Amino acid sequence: MAKFTINGTELEFDILDADKAALYETGIENIERVSNEVKNEQKLSVIIRKQCNAIFDFVNMLFGEGTDKKLFGDSTNLAACMEVYFKILEEIPKDRVLLDNIAKKAQKPAAKKRA
Repeated sequence: MAKFTINGTELEFDILDADKAALYETGIENIERVSNEVKNEQKLSVIIRKQCNAIFDFVNMLFGEGTDKKLFGDSTNLAACMEVYFKILEEIPKDRVLLDNIAKKAQKPAAKKRA
């Protein structure tokens, strides 16, 4: 389970739980969709609000309703939102690496049995 602190708020997320992994994947897909939607938008304020709102939704989906307010307060600042988003993307997959390492170790005895 990934445990980390962002803006003084302790967060934890278990990417190895199938339901939580699905939330994570859905959240990332939504952020990617919104990023594509705003590519032709001319108003910077609209781009910032849409992208930040997608990140707020992602944070609340993963860590519970109201977590966005703990992390960002009332600010809708794209730099702050992107910083938090990238921190989450950096921290959560570390558990996936752990799973990959466990899987590799499990494969070694199986390979020896076949030899």
